[in-house]
Amino acid sequence: MSPSSKRTKKTSLSGRRRLVVGLTGGIGSGKSTVLRMFRRLGCATADADAIAHRALEPGGPTYARVKRLFGPEIVGKDRQLNRARIADLVFRAPSLRRRLEHLVHPIVLRELDRRIRRVKKGVLVLDIPLLFEGGYQSFVDTTAVVWCSRARRLRRLRRRGKFSLPDIRRRMDSQIPLSQKRHRAAWVIDNNGALSQTRLTVERMVRLFKKLLKERL
Repeated sequence: MSPSSKRTKKTSLSGRRRLVVGLTGGIGSGKSTVLRMFRRLGCATADADAIAHRALEPGGPTYARVKRLFGPEIVGKDRQLNRARIADLVFRAPSLRRRLEHLVHPIVLRELDRRIRRVKKGVLVLDIPLLFEGGYQSFVDTTAVVWCSRARRLRRLRRRGKFSLPDIRRRMDSQIPLSQKRHRAAWVIDNNGALSQTRLTVERMVRLFKKLLKERL
């Protein structure tokens, strides 16, 4: 099976001028890099994590509630929430993570819906880390996963030096295993090798998506 083989029946696009792709993966799989590839090929894009981060900015729609959830000590002198501390807490306490997600996910859903409505034609790629965990697949026409082996992901993340090995493993274990996402997604983008190969896969997908849209008008 080729890296971008489709696993499910073709999306019904009859009479439609827009295709919405839900892109997911796991920490260290290279999902952000792949999203940039789609953008450079002319696709509209949106990043669920970036939307969530903006919602947590001072004055944002979830800032006050998250501050109440974690306490005033989570706020720095610049009034910014200490996201690194929040991440450390929620990845150690699943119940706390669920409470945070309950606050943030509705904001993300509304903004993704707004982005979808704004794009009238062409390919729109939504970077949604919790695509399957959060039930976001109902928002999209098809799904794609950026695949990379756990060992390679660990090596990439260790080289960055941002997280300790226990932290990396906690973050990986907090999501559906990438092997399951690979099975559930309609498209698999293999990012185990050279970026040039990944780019070729993305280019083939974009060509096919545009062809599907053209044929069904």
